[in-house]
Amino acid sequence: MSSSSNSNPNRRRPVRAKKSQPANRPTSHHHRPHEGGEILSWLQTGTIIFKILALIILNVVNERVFQLSLFPVYGSIPSSAHHLHSYTSDWKILSPFIFITALRFRITNANRGKFLPPLAFGVLTIQYHLSQLSGLLGPRWGVAVAKLLTCTSLNIGSLLVAAGLMKMLPGPTWWRHVLLPWVLLGVFSTNAQFLESRIDVISTIVSRVGLQHLIALLYAILFPSKCLLLCLLPLVHSAFYNIHLPLPYQTSHLNSTLQAHGFSLVARRESLTGYISVLDNLRDGFRVMRCDHSLLGGEWLFSAPSPSGIREPIYAVFVMLEAVRLIQPSFSHPNQVSDDESEKKSALVIGLGTGSTPSALIAHDISTTILEIDPVVHKFATQYFSFPPPPFFAANHTTIVQDATLYVSNHANAEKKYNYIIHDVFTGGSEPTPLFTLSFLSSLRALLAPSTGAIAINYAGDLRQKRAARVVARVLRVFGASACRLFRETPPPPDATGAAGAEERADDIDFANLVIFCLNGPSSSIVFNSADGTRRGRRKGGFTFRAPTEADFLGSEARRRHLLPQHEVLPWDDLVLQDSILRTTAGTDDGNSDSASLSPPHLHNDDHRDPIISSEELVQEAEADAGKEYRHERLAGARGHWAVMRTVLPDVVWEMW
Repeated sequence: MSSSSNSNPNRRRPVRAKKSQPANRPTSHHHRPHEGGEILSWLQTGTIIFKILALIILNVVNERVFQLSLFPVYGSIPSSAHHLHSYTSDWKILSPFIFITALRFRITNANRGKFLPPLAFGVLTIQYHLSQLSGLLGPRWGVAVAKLLTCTSLNIGSLLVAAGLMKMLPGPTWWRHVLLPWVLLGVFSTNAQFLESRIDVISTIVSRVGLQHLIALLYAILFPSKCLLLCLLPLVHSAFYNIHLPLPYQTSHLNSTLQAHGFSLVARRESLTGYISVLDNLRDGFRVMRCDHSLLGGEWLFSAPSPSGIREPIYAVFVMLEAVRLIQPSFSHPNQVSDDESEKKSALVIGLGTGSTPSALIAHDISTTILEIDPVVHKFATQYFSFPPPPFFAANHTTIVQDATLYVSNHANAEKKYNYIIHDVFTGGSEPTPLFTLSFLSSLRALLAPSTGAIAINYAGDLRQKRAARVVARVLRVFGASACRLFRETPPPPDATGAAGAEERADDIDFANLVIFCLNGPSSSIVFNSADGTRRGRRKGGFTFRAPTEADFLGSEARRRHLLPQHEVLPWDDLVLQDSILRTTAGTDDGNSDSASLSPPHLHNDDHRDPIISSEELVQEAEADAGKEYRHERLAGARGHWAVMRTVLPDVVWEMW
């Protein structure tokens, strides 16, 4: 019977209970060996935390290095326009939400970190080719597209991988999903500025493109896998085609490309203020010094040096600044030539550039002190430009490589005073705010010799913006409205209003150099004449310009044409403060008009020659410089400066840096 029962095929066999799986073994198809709540070894936990911290640090570094890599193509301000203020404000809030959203909707996976190295290396190739389209896209869309396809993609991918790693840590869900992301990103966002300053210094050593390769290499070390084979193609592109790498082969390839367009690279180097290079225009015969997406100056190569050893500058503004020597106080003799006095004159020049202006002062036997923050600018000026003039190579001047704000603040109360001060700083599309504050300008005035000391301040920007009026108002506040005169480098455009929303077109802005001459002495009412000798009007002021002599020209045709300022501007026109349009004065036939009657009362400083800047003014100044309106105008002005620079040199020169 037992045999029959065993042979019965229809008999149901007893079902064996399934063996229960261990509680610590996941049943999901996606195997996650260290799900939150599990007990991990110290080594495993430390490795996970290290990778999370490394990814967050790489995000901060990648954000800054990406901006640096766009500076030569778009300029510093447009390149930073679409960034969330470098982790210091919005990014501190946005990043934790990316973490929390990724964890909540289960779109994280730590294993996806293997795709980050190919993406990091691919960013270099993508960015290189996008830079060749900068002339087509412009500074607005060019930066936005480049950021979306490169920096943003890599940063979001890094955050998703970091969220996946964070999910593997032990602890309650609220700690891993909510509190920990805020704590980690809060700590690093607080120290982002410290990291960025170190990144800028490192970029001067290994270059900004070298830093991008270093970031990609660190991703490869963090997430080694077979996917690293995908990195070979962008590495080959960098080795043979990426001319932005400052290596001999890439530099030779860059020079051959530029020569096909009529230019030649003389030298290039990363530095504190940006990417510095010296270029020769082979067709027109001039040499310029470039810093990122701006020009610091230039000289004509075809013309022979003058007897003083100085070449002709290509920009008239550097010659105009020399007119500070021609300033004649109203209480002096009309034909007095101050440089012929027995007392040796001294000058302080802030900003070296190519050295055109300080070279002229040195040639006039003026003891000149030059402040330049960038050592590479000083090195290139001495090696590739006529600074200092050969007859005075080691005499009559001192160059101090230091931040001008530190030097001026430390010497404001010194006994040594200067007869002339020239304030000509690199702007890059926007004025360097610390060098145009009330406190800095007041310290400059303290360095001027009393009664006869004179200063020339060059402001480069869109003269239709309120920023220009703000700078003018600060200068007049410190030196006195009746002790200053303003001159444009070029005549104003016929149309004083630009098309709205077209700030990126060079023909819709009024970007020009504005030179402000001020005298540190008593004011009086004088009648002055224009450059052509015609009577222009009566104004309260403390000086005029004496007629230049042959010695003033230094054998230079450019100085013969542009040394005496020509296109004067009314600083106290109501339009300056309301519509920010600095307009050239109209001549009057009777000479009885009193322009000072339009002067706003708060700009006068005639009764108190030593201005007392109140704390309330300094607070208002700081708030204005940090306001949204100022940042918007600063960005619009920088984009306009980009358009102007693209008319000076072709797109290929800016893109092939």
